[in-house]
Amino acid sequence: MEELKENFTFKSLSEEELYNQTDNTDESENVSSKCVFARWLKPASVNELKFVSKDVLLIHVEKTLIFYDTNTQKEDILIVGSKSTPGSGGDNNLYLEGIGCFDCCEIDLLALAEHPPISKVVICLYPALKVLATLIDSSCSSPYKSILFLRLEYLIGLRDYPAFDLIVWAWRIGEKLLVVDTGFIQPNQYLNLSAINAAAGRNDVYLSQTEHDVGCKLQLWTLFVSCKTVYAERTRVEVPPDALPSGCWTPYGWYVFCDSLANVYRVQPGAPEPETVVATTADPISAKHGNGGGPGALVCPSKQGFVLYAVNQDNRLTCFKDTRGIFTKIWTIVVDYILQCMTAVKNDVYGWSDEGTLLRLTQKKQQILKVYGLKIKYFTFIKPTDEMVATINHANTLQVWDASTGEFKSKMKLNGTATDLCSNPFYHYIAITFKNGKMELLRTVPKVNKIECIAKIVLCDEDLSSIKFFSDGNICNVTSFPTGRFYYISVSKYK
Repeated sequence: MEELKENFTFKSLSEEELYNQTDNTDESENVSSKCVFARWLKPASVNELKFVSKDVLLIHVEKTLIFYDTNTQKEDILIVGSKSTPGSGGDNNLYLEGIGCFDCCEIDLLALAEHPPISKVVICLYPALKVLATLIDSSCSSPYKSILFLRLEYLIGLRDYPAFDLIVWAWRIGEKLLVVDTGFIQPNQYLNLSAINAAAGRNDVYLSQTEHDVGCKLQLWTLFVSCKTVYAERTRVEVPPDALPSGCWTPYGWYVFCDSLANVYRVQPGAPEPETVVATTADPISAKHGNGGGPGALVCPSKQGFVLYAVNQDNRLTCFKDTRGIFTKIWTIVVDYILQCMTAVKNDVYGWSDEGTLLRLTQKKQQILKVYGLKIKYFTFIKPTDEMVATINHANTLQVWDASTGEFKSKMKLNGTATDLCSNPFYHYIAITFKNGKMELLRTVPKVNKIECIAKIVLCDEDLSSIKFFSDGNICNVTSFPTGRFYYISVSKYK
């Protein structure tokens, strides 16, 4: 049997020839019209990962919560504010219009702070999402920037601009126990709360503030809690000028944070001078950054101490043990992806990459749990079956997905900035236009999850704006909106 070949001709067609193209269309072609209900996400970024129960990881993307089971690798999606019917991923009992921040507790408690400008917090049980308490502060309308469970009875909240005050709630009875001004006044801040491990017998919580254009400011708060009485002491920390907002508490009461070169410092309440505990040996010029200029280094707490991720050290992930303030390296691994955020449970580290990939990292290996992808610029179903979807993200990567499940199939990095994407109605072809006047024709091979480039055509030296196939699939029309020019390309398939 002869192998099928493709033939592509660039030619001008008369008006009569263009109109005659539709006469040969066979309406009985094998084109699927099956409708499938599917819901899957391609987030622009994920800034925080937390475990809502022993094995379930919670991923927050704007109005959507993804509950990912790390054992079964299955997920449930909840869209807050959705009016969908039960079982289809809608919010039916939380009565929230959006989510600004969240926190989880070890007994399957979940706290959700409503998106600005509302200052409501809902506390519920997971997985039933039964609401246990709703906290509304009528004295101030500022929304929460960050929230944190303290023990099982208290919730700490940090309000956003213009208040920036710290609140401690006895959430079970809906009573405010403490409101204190943090002294922060700038609106362009990154704020976060965390708490020391309860096993250390302390109630220290920290508030970190990053001034994006100036530097990092850090305050450590020591809270003394006794029933309904709460007292707070503040320590202002003199941090290095290139310090990052990423930091955490270790089991023995040290707060560690890092700078842009992945140097790690430790500090304690009452001791405002940081001490260097991990010094980098990497060349600062060789520092790499992910899409959109991701963080140069990350720190997260672990059972034994803390985990450090350094971009400028070949994406190296290192686990450190805290022995009463002495930090020793336990293991290290080089990660194939640039991480945006991470969290550690037991001996595993879970990370979200700048390519939208959820990873599990251990001492011996790295495992891709799921490829979610990035924010989409262009989208099309792949004809004639509509079983696959092709997307182009903001990093100019072409990706193919299963339309019903969102499962990742294949990808290709595009050479240039794409301006449009279109699928041929009868062949498994994808056509893409670019800003540099080029168009490419690619073929998807469903059975082997492969993308092949079969033609590249330079049409002009101007921006191309749009590409569409005619209904018979044998001609595509390329348009340049700025110049008003049209280009017609004949595509035929023969033996």
